[in-house]
Amino acid sequence: MKKLYLKKLKRGIGYALIMYLIYGVGADILVTLSNFFKEHPFVQILITVGIPAVILFWIATYYRINDTDKFKAYNRAVPYGQLKIKDDIIYTLKSPDLRGDILVALTLIGAYLIFNILIPVIRLGGARAIPAALLSFSVMLLVAVLCYAVADIISWMITHKNYLLDRDIVVMDKDLVNKDQ
Repeated sequence: MKKLYLKKLKRGIGYALIMYLIYGVGADILVTLSNFFKEHPFVQILITVGIPAVILFWIATYYRINDTDKFKAYNRAVPYGQLKIKDDIIYTLKSPDLRGDILVALTLIGAYLIFNILIPVIRLGGARAIPAALLSFSVMLLVAVLCYAVADIISWMITHKNYLLDRDIVVMDKDLVNKDQ
């Protein structure tokens, strides 16, 4: 699990850098676009947070779909017939990949919240602010990781759907071919 975590942490840092790049390059565009909806603050948040999140979701799902090792492993692990969505969700929830993704999300989101929310609030409010800051930190971390987990499960479901569509082109590994001979 440690090796998987470190691999996913490296990829997660890459995705975080992509998110910062999107914000760095497109912040003015996103803010200008969200200003058209001044009467609807929720829509403004959806635009400024949602558009970069959707871009990142698409990138991550694209790379998952094109991961041939995961493609082969998934197609060997599930029955050949049509997989029910409930069974696929259970498969995804049991996957070490999902656990690794969630641990990395906890790490990266937690670090972001510590340095941008927790420490500044405690610095401004002193010792009296610690309980409220810790509660706020915990709630924000929980909500952010739950949102991430739902998006990650949806990404894996889309990926698995694509794996099943391309199932007829699964190439056998040399080890499996040699064992049969």
